[in-house]
Amino acid sequence: MRSYINELYARIEKDAELKNNVKIIGIAVGNNTFDIDFVEKKYDFPIIPDDKFEFHQLVGEPPTPFFIFARPYGKGRLLVVDSYLGRLEDTNKLFSMVNNAFKMSTAESDITINKKTDDKAKEELVLPVTESELMEKVSQSMAVGGKRPDKIEKINLKELGDVYTWAPGRSARRVFARVVARKIPCVDCHDVFYIYSFDDTGKFINFIPISISKLDNEEWDAKDINKMQSNFTGKSLLKERPFNPKVDAISSATISSKLIYNSMGETGLVMRKLIDMGYIKR
Repeated sequence: MRSYINELYARIEKDAELKNNVKIIGIAVGNNTFDIDFVEKKYDFPIIPDDKFEFHQLVGEPPTPFFIFARPYGKGRLLVVDSYLGRLEDTNKLFSMVNNAFKMSTAESDITINKKTDDKAKEELVLPVTESELMEKVSQSMAVGGKRPDKIEKINLKELGDVYTWAPGRSARRVFARVVARKIPCVDCHDVFYIYSFDDTGKFINFIPISISKLDNEEWDAKDINKMQSNFTGKSLLKERPFNPKVDAISSATISSKLIYNSMGETGLVMRKLIDMGYIKR
């Protein structure tokens, strides 16, 4: 969001009909309350943190900026009457969209209720590598003591993606590698694809990027990869690790770094699924 949103806010506040009926709320995707303290000083309306990407995932992980025009509809519900994806620095057009949304009929006969469908309806990201390239990276991520897997099993965890596993040697212990594909909330950035591995106690093993970029869509270099690896080396992925952008982020790739932390934070849920499926014994 930029200063043109403040201009839109000012026009709404000066309009007798809209002033007390239309409000602007900003959602700061990937930012916590500390991050938005500075941001709030630049805008004349409330900014709500979405540091765990919960709202962003709820609306389909779109790039930002993404405008949603909604009206109260029934008890505790909001009805989306319009939306716009992308930069729209034309205040006149935005003001017109606000007016139209405000005056739009919300009669029952004019509304189509879109019920939530299963996860298959959600647009899937396509991995930017071939199957053989992917399996090479998966194998690399699960290497233990210099030994690569001789037999890899694929497990589909649906909304949590694909997980691969093998048992080194005759050991009953298992190693797992999770392939992560995440949409990045940035209209000018590429999406995030990577693999991370862990053992059946939740201890981190390896981090292997598939495709991760930073400012100007420059791919991460060896230094960037090693930093992210060192951020987790020797640590349990079952313990929550708050993301500190000043310490944990890769330079010029703060949101990508935050997405990586966010997905790593799902490891507890992944392991519960694996326990239920019998891959991890408790």
